[in-house]
Amino acid sequence: MILFYQSSSMLTKFRSETKARFEEDHKQGGQRSAAQVLACSFLGTLVAAAFACIIGEDNEPLNFDKYPLRSQLLCAYVGHYACCNGDTWASEIGILSPSSPRLVTVFFRRVVPRGTNGGMSWTGTGASIAGGAFIGVGYTVVGFLLGIGDEGRREGWVPGWMFMCVVGATCGFLGSLCDSVLGGLLQPTWFCADRKRVVKHPREGEKEGGRRGSVTLISGMNILTNEQVNVLSVLVTTLLAPMLGRLLWYS
Repeated sequence: MILFYQSSSMLTKFRSETKARFEEDHKQGGQRSAAQVLACSFLGTLVAAAFACIIGEDNEPLNFDKYPLRSQLLCAYVGHYACCNGDTWASEIGILSPSSPRLVTVFFRRVVPRGTNGGMSWTGTGASIAGGAFIGVGYTVVGFLLGIGDEGRREGWVPGWMFMCVVGATCGFLGSLCDSVLGGLLQPTWFCADRKRVVKHPREGEKEGGRRGSVTLISGMNILTNEQVNVLSVLVTTLLAPMLGRLLWYS
């Protein structure tokens, strides 16, 4: 959790003046609202509480053969924050991509402005994988420092020491992809021709058909908020992470 919030806040501040030119609601200081913190932490806290109540304190290594429930909960926890971190890194780095993003909901056939919900670029996609892997690496390093290693698993193509790194990288990508699809379909993105940037809340009379008509809807429907999209993408990735872990373990 610390790795997620610290790295994400630092990236939000990185070249914030440039990002503000593309997004009206860009967080200049890297601060998060209470709703955003809950969206990115509540489920992870529940998983941690379930681990503490069901498993308790132990230093057993990750092992789906001997400790399946424990291993599933660990994958869910890592997958949760890998999703959050991967999606945030994708947004904060992807908006600075030298190439414009393409809209995922139309199978990347349409170029959209930077900051558009559902827009994806190669830079942002790479950042999502790196952000998820960063969480997996954090788990591996902390486990090494605490003396919790793997048991020298011989089968499978993923060595034990990098198992969570692969889980984290995959969940970072899946979380970002899920967020992009949901955002592109169910979260509105408005673009202001006068200000030449994405706006969160169009001003009175600016919408297309209004007195000025300088703001147009370029993607999505007004069904979900950003926080609701985050909650759903985190939920999906957290549920998929244990299955991904088992698949990798037995592959």
